[in-house]
Amino acid sequence: MNPTNQQPPENLPVFDESSALHPDDIMTVAAPFAAGMIDGPDPSEARNHETEIAGLQALIEGYQVQAEVIPVGEAGYVVRFARAENQKPETELTAYSPIVAFDADDTLFAYTQTKEPRLQKYSELTGSLLESELSPELSERIMTIADAFSRWEDNGGQMYHISAHKSALGWMTSQLNGVKPDKLTEKIEDMTVLLEQTKQGQEVDVPFRITDHKFMVTDSARIADVDAVFEPMIIPDRYHDTISVATSLTAEGVRTVIFTYGEPEFQLEKVLALQKERVQDGSTWPYTDVLLTKRPKGEFLEELAAAGSRDERLKMDFFADEPHVLVLVDDDPKQLTDFMSRSETVSAQSGVQLSSVRSTRPKTKAENLSWSADPYENSGDYANNRVLRADSDIAERFDIDSVVYGILHTSIGELIKTGASTEAKKILESQYYRFGTLEANRVYLNGGFDSKP
Repeated sequence: MNPTNQQPPENLPVFDESSALHPDDIMTVAAPFAAGMIDGPDPSEARNHETEIAGLQALIEGYQVQAEVIPVGEAGYVVRFARAENQKPETELTAYSPIVAFDADDTLFAYTQTKEPRLQKYSELTGSLLESELSPELSERIMTIADAFSRWEDNGGQMYHISAHKSALGWMTSQLNGVKPDKLTEKIEDMTVLLEQTKQGQEVDVPFRITDHKFMVTDSARIADVDAVFEPMIIPDRYHDTISVATSLTAEGVRTVIFTYGEPEFQLEKVLALQKERVQDGSTWPYTDVLLTKRPKGEFLEELAAAGSRDERLKMDFFADEPHVLVLVDDDPKQLTDFMSRSETVSAQSGVQLSSVRSTRPKTKAENLSWSADPYENSGDYANNRVLRADSDIAERFDIDSVVYGILHTSIGELIKTGASTEAKKILESQYYRFGTLEANRVYLNGGFDSKP
C-alpha cells in the first residue's frame, strides 16, 4: 500500500509473493536503499524479519504446538507456549515468582557431543554418494571446513548458521564426485580457498554467497542433499538433570524458561523436538517460554525490558515492579558476564534482581574457559557435580538442583534486605526459607553435609 498514492520509483525492487523463496534462498534486493537513493528503513531488513517470524510459525505448526511468537525489537523473539490444563503448575505464577532461565546448548542439550554421530552419518552418506571412498581424516577435514565457513560475526557475536553449514557441506560433497583418490586432498584445498573468498564477499564459482552477514543460496541444484547428516543436531541427547530441576522448580512456583542464542529457527526446532518427545511419553513440560536471541543475552534482556514497557504481558512475566529474582543458568562465561552486566539497568526499571549459575559439562568447548563471578555476588559455578561459590574457595559435592536452590535462597535473602513492603517481605521470606530447605536437603542427599538439617 502506498499512502501517498504515488507510484514507486522504477528502480525499487518489487516482491512477488507468489514466487516467495525459502528463507535460505532469499536474496537481498534493496540496492536503491543501500546506495542512498531512497530515504527510510531498508525493506530487506523488514522482509528478513517477517520471513524469520513466518519460519518460526511454520515450525510451531509443523510440530502441532500451540504457541505465540512475540518479537523483541531486533534482538530476537519470545515464543510463549499455551499450557494445557494437565500441564498447568500446582502453584500459580505471580509477579513475585522467581524466574530461572536455562541455556540450551551444553546446558539442556548435549550439543557438543553431536559432532561424532554427525561425522559418522556423513561418512555413511559419502560411501553411497561418491565413487572414491573418503578416509575418516578427509571426512573430518571436510566437515571442519564447512563448519568454519558457517560461523561469522553477526549481531555482536559469532553465530553458527546451519543453512550455511549444510550448503557448504553439500556443495563440497557434490564437487568430490568423480575426483580420483590421489586428487581428493588437492580438490578439498581448492574448495577451502573458494569458501574463504566467499566469506570475504568475493564473487567466485560457488552456488551461494554471503551479503551483509546474510547467507543466500543461488543454485541449489549444485548442492547435494546432506540433511540426514544434521539430524543428531536437531535431536541431541538431553541433560536430564537440567530438565528435572526445571520440573521441580515449576512445582515450587518458579517460572522456568529456555534462553538460547543462535539462529532462531534452528534453536527453536531443537526445543520443539524435545517438547514433542516429552508430551508423547506423558512427561511434564515445565517451560513457559523460549527466549530466542540473536544478540548477547544481556543485550536481549534490555530489549526485552524495553518491549515490556509496551507489552503488559511481558512486563508482568519478566519485569514486574514487585521484587523478584531472575537467574540465568548457562555454560558460556561471555553470556553470563554480559547478562550480569545489565543488572543495574534492568533493576532500575523493575523489581527484578539478576543472579547466575555457570553450568559446565565434560568434553564441551566451555569446559576449560575461565569465569569469575566477581563483581557479581549472587552467582554460583556448577561443573561435574561440584560448585565453587563466589565467596568461597571450598568446593563441596553439589548437583545442579542444590546450586540453583542455593542461588535462589541467597538472592531472595538479598531482596528482603532491600526494604521490601510488608506484603512483599512476607512472600519473599516464605520463598527464602523454602529454597533454603530444598538446598540443604539436596546437599544432604548428595553427601555434602554430615547430617540432615
